[in-house]
Amino acid sequence: FSESRIRELLFLQADSSVGLSSVDGIISRIVSIYNSRGYLFAAVALDSLLLDEERKLTAVLRIDEGSPFRLREIVCEGNLYSRDQTLIRLSGLSGISTITPQILAEAEERILVKSYIQDCSIIPLDSSSLLIRIREGKMSYLEGVAGLSRSGGSTKLNGLINLRFLNLWGTDRAISRSEEHTSELQS
Repeated sequence: FSESRIRELLFLQADSSVGLSSVDGIISRIVSIYNSRGYLFAAVALDSLLLDEERKLTAVLRIDEGSPFRLREIVCEGNLYSRDQTLIRLSGLSGISTITPQILAEAEERILVKSYIQDCSIIPLDSSSLLIRIREGKMSYLEGVAGLSRSGGSTKLNGLINLRFLNLWGTDRAISRSEEHTSELQS
């Protein structure tokens, strides 16, 4: 971006001045502007301070835009059961033209909605590759309760079982079965 375009995006007039204490905030805002336009590796730093003959101090910022991020590859790590394509589909990242930090955070949240995913982070590796790093939890649950009751001379065995399989074959498909059973025991 040109200096005039950056000033325009920061809502600063060409001849306006700001206090030295505002420089850190301006640097953060410039990085945010670049990030929101897909420049995930943009870096802004204070280069120098110049004092002119009117004793006016001017801060010179060094901006390294880096390359705009263009998604070509997604690498998955930590997925013991989930397929790479399942994670990519869950993230919703394929087909997005401009990747921003906000889009990456939303993709992480979409993956974390799944109860079998305990942790997820999506990290840009370079200007064309992303790493989806997850930690998977339990994929199968077996819960049950059994009880014995006596009433009127008869003995009954009561039971409840809940069986769930999550992420079958790493495809994000699931099945569950609940069963309640009562049997009268003969003495």
